Amino acid sequence: MKLEASKDRMKVMGRYDRLDEMLYLCYSGAYVEFLFVGCYLEVEMLSDFVSNKEACIMGVYLDGKIHSRLKLNKGIHRYTLIDSTERISVKVRLIKLTEVQYATSAIHALFTDDEATIQPTKYQRRKIEFIGDSITCGYGNEGNQYGSFTTEEENAVKSYAILCAEELKADFQLISFSGIGIISRYIEPDIEEPLTDVLMPIIYPYTDWYLYKRKEIKNKHLWNFNEFIADIVVINLGSNDASYIRNQKDRENYFVEEYQKFISTVRKYQPESVIICTIGVMEGKISLVVQKAVSLYKEHTGDNKVYFFEEEAIRSEEGIGTAGHPTVRTHERMAQKLREYIQENGWLD
Repeated sequence: MKLEASKDRMKVMGRYDRLDEMLYLCYSGAYVEFLFVGCYLEVEMLSDFVSNKEACIMGVYLDGKIHSRLKLNKGIHRYTLIDSTERISVKVRLIKLTEVQYATSAIHALFTDDEATIQPTKYQRRKIEFIGDSITCGYGNEGNQYGSFTTEEENAVKSYAILCAEELKADFQLISFSGIGIISRYIEPDIEEPLTDVLMPIIYPYTDWYLYKRKEIKNKHLWNFNEFIADIVVINLGSNDASYIRNQKDRENYFVEEYQKFISTVRKYQPESVIICTIGVMEGKISLVVQKAVSLYKEHTGDNKVYFFEEEAIRSEEGIGTAGHPTVRTHERMAQKLREYIQENGWLD
């Protein structure tokens, strides 16, 4: 039996789009989840823009526990999720572990035995949106500082964002992209001009700006923000901007102006949410600049539902991930601290 991947059949979490009869799971941590009763289950998926080091990795979770990791091949292929000699009942989650700028993931259809049933799981009452860079993606959190990056070392499920949301029993949505910033992407020390081809203020309003660019789709789809009305929005940006700012006052002032504008953009689309602006685990020098931007935004707008929360830096005993990024141990500590901060303020009561 062939079944279409649709919201009446499965919970779809994270930004998604339908293109060419495919259900695209866009950013890190986007997933489908459903209750399955049957013997056999296959998923037919498409992946584009695949290289050896940058394949899309999908996590298969059964009843909340990791069952397998699917490394998607280029093109359309079928992947077996369940193959049982007996009829079983299980909650299935298929979640994107890797990020949007690498290979894509799109579900075409499910294939199962004729007597099988599939029903969507329930949505949580609480909702948190995370906007960030490689840290939020979980870049290199399963690697080490001596290795070169592959997507097999990136696991969004073990990022502070998803760990925190799961601990708070909240649905989550990530809009995250490695190397991204407010006024510049990451640049090397010998470069003086900012890298502005992909910035968060540009891509945030669209469902998957980068996918449309790669597929040369001119009419980019705006995201329907009513799909996910967040109780809390966490913004974790600025670490890559610091590679350009370099303590230069004019660049710093420009960043402060543009960061305030981005908070205003988020407020426009999430008018009732608490907004937490956080920074510091990798780049401490920019923390005071982000804090200044938040203070000025609140002073200028009177918006008292915006807060600054400074992260603690990476600790040597926690190890160091790929390219100096936080390891899973550091992400676990980050998640705990952020969860405690949210709970202490009663924002999800």
